[in-house]
Amino acid sequence: MIVVGFQAPLSFLNAYDFRRDTLAALKSSSQKIRLLVLEATGIVEIDFTAAQILTEIIRQCHDDGVDFAIARLESTRAQDALVRFGIAALLRRRSPVSQRGRSDPRPRSERPDPSRED
Repeated sequence: MIVVGFQAPLSFLNAYDFRRDTLAALKSSSQKIRLLVLEATGIVEIDFTAAQILTEIIRQCHDDGVDFAIARLESTRAQDALVRFGIAALLRRRSPVSQRGRSDPRPRSERPDPSRED
């Protein structure tokens, strides 16, 4: 597993640097990476260009057999961008991690309560 952190809004100004650094982190490992986690506490916004770059990274990870998860994305603005640009759906389609409930891209207020039985 590799955890990459990004402590700024993702935008056209830094999206290409983010891609370069993330892909370099993947290539630097001597072992097969099975999961890349984006620690997203500092990401308060994601613009169109950055969303396209993030989608490209996620698809490349999936093509290489690497699951991709986003952790601690607290900004509702950034969460809305994940939905608006189709990234949340892309994460749900592929990642077995999210299917096990460990990484759910929905805001906590929209997640089912695991303590309640229906």
